[in-house]
Amino acid sequence: MSQEWTLESLEQYLVSKTHHKKPGLPASDKRALVIQLTPTAQQWIPGLLVSSIPAAREVAAQLIGPLWMAMPEYSELVVRLAGDPDWEVREWAVSPLVDRYRADPASAWGLYQKWVKEGPDVIQRALAVAIKVLAKVRDLPIEPLIALVDGLVAVEADFVRRNLGPFCIGASLLPNYPEETLRHLTGWVGQASWAARWNAAAAFTAKRSHPLLVRAADFIGPLENDPDIRVRRAAFRALRLSGLRDCYNR
Repeated sequence: MSQEWTLESLEQYLVSKTHHKKPGLPASDKRALVIQLTPTAQQWIPGLLVSSIPAAREVAAQLIGPLWMAMPEYSELVVRLAGDPDWEVREWAVSPLVDRYRADPASAWGLYQKWVKEGPDVIQRALAVAIKVLAKVRDLPIEPLIALVDGLVAVEADFVRRNLGPFCIGASLLPNYPEETLRHLTGWVGQASWAARWNAAAAFTAKRSHPLLVRAADFIGPLENDPDIRVRRAAFRALRLSGLRDCYNR
């Protein structure tokens, strides 16, 4: 790999192989490129961000992470990447959120809490995915992360819910921190927001959370009779997938 890059040669390299049946580098090659560009990241970020090549924007997302704390103006760029038209770019946009939180949880939490309350749904969705990743990092306290989820459970946007209930909560928080998460789940079930109740039920549609539903059936089961059909469907699916529906005494 050449050490002397121009933006044009970078773009050409980024589409020199095939990834997901379209021109693009495998993730391992893109990460290797990120390592090479990191010492001069500020030079490359502006051009990569506006590139028409999705892989270039993915590399930009990776380069932003280590610089973000010193460059608060990059927050706007992270939001832009979280709403990118390309789904892979949106996935890579989660990386700076994870990196920032791991580097300084206190300052990151304050910013993320602001986005939870008033951010666009694209960054709220990215935060749900980032929390899913961070919940697997054992040296991080879990309560601040669940506090962020507390603020997200009532968000009605499908884009957010589909990544929060089944994946962030069900596939990560519940199996990794069952006691803490179950305590919060009881509160979500009692919320006036249908989205909060949906997230509580949908969490148990994740395969990793199925064994825990036996501990939550008394407050998830009644959601089969919820006033909102979306909640009823989520509860029905959770109970069916876990094998508890037939034995649950409604």
